[in-house]
Amino acid sequence: MDGAGLTDDERRILAGIEHSVRRSDAVLELKLRTMRRRPAPAAQFLNGLRDRRRGVSLCFLVAISALLFVPAVRTSAPVLVSAFALTWTVTLLYALRMVCRWSRRMPEAGSQSQRWE
Repeated sequence: MDGAGLTDDERRILAGIEHSVRRSDAVLELKLRTMRRRPAPAAQFLNGLRDRRRGVSLCFLVAISALLFVPAVRTSAPVLVSAFALTWTVTLLYALRMVCRWSRRMPEAGSQSQRWE
């Protein structure tokens, strides 16, 4: 057998397996028939909005951290230094979370465009 083609015997066996699965499990058959490879367009739109909202909130956290950094350095007040340390830690953790989400999504996009043949 060369490539991805199936022999006649293999096709017949596969057809028999599919037929028996379809007969025996109606719920699985319904799920397989109605299954989508990609999320619905509305879900994609909402995911895009969530991603934008996360990006805006990260920018907001960076701006607050920068605004707290300047007075904390100038005055060395413990309250300002503590507030800056807290907001900077939250900002870094949030940015790390966003990078992790982004990196998890990257292989999915690459696997659709590159196929092994």
